[in-house]
Amino acid sequence: MIFILPLFLFSREVFIIKQSCKAIVSRLRKKYPKGTRVRLVKMDDPQSPATGTLGTIQGIDDMGNILVAWDTGSSLSLIYNVDTWEVVSWSVKPVSWYPVA
Repeated sequence: MIFILPLFLFSREVFIIKQSCKAIVSRLRKKYPKGTRVRLVKMDDPQSPATGTLGTIQGIDDMGNILVAWDTGSSLSLIYNVDTWEVVSWSVKPVSWYPVA
């Protein structure tokens, strides 16, 4: 048996997902401004830089990937909620992740 759902249900769900992704990307851009220095803790990729490698954040793309120029010359991006890193120094003071009441 094949179920056919109205198209408006899918378009509404896609709209909600896009809005929540935009909010996450916006928060990431505020939390990790360009120029912030990071140290790699863990990245599950065979071509990843070694643990402890330092890099400079170049920006956040529209998918929420953190674009990093590693000191080794690599430019492999960090993936939020997948890779692990720590901030070494901020380029500017980050905006609070959650609004202060």
